[in-house]
Amino acid sequence: MDCRSAKKLISLKADNELGADRLEELNAHLNSCTECREEMEFTSAILKDLEDPEILDAPPYFFSRIKAKISTGAEDVPSIFRLGFRTAFAGAAFSFLIIGFSLLAGVLLGNTYWTQANDESASAKETESTLNLQTLEALPENSFGSLYSEYLGGA
Repeated sequence: MDCRSAKKLISLKADNELGADRLEELNAHLNSCTECREEMEFTSAILKDLEDPEILDAPPYFFSRIKAKISTGAEDVPSIFRLGFRTAFAGAAFSFLIIGFSLLAGVLLGNTYWTQANDESASAKETESTLNLQTLEALPENSFGSLYSEYLGGA
């Protein structure tokens, strides 16, 4: 028997649900394999702990304090839950507005540049001055930026 098969049978053995023939094979493997034997001991220890749970006594007035907290309402609710639905909705709406205005500005600026770049009546000077890649600093020779700028009609 290999370790993979043995590990599948360990929980059955711990629950006393394994047939005699398979039990004999598993025991032979457990005698020869340290790793599977440790797995069996670990599983048995867990099941033993589950059988004998430690019963704890509740502190004095435990149930009275729980009833009092329930009757007082949500005084101990964390502050994040006090914000409510309206505040969360307002925050989400504000975020969507910012994203929407950003997208609108990008589309409008892109259309302005694209129109000027493809408009034959516009001067080359206007096209170069509108959102050119070289507005902030000069582009290095044979870089992707300079090739892109040449493709769009820039200098």
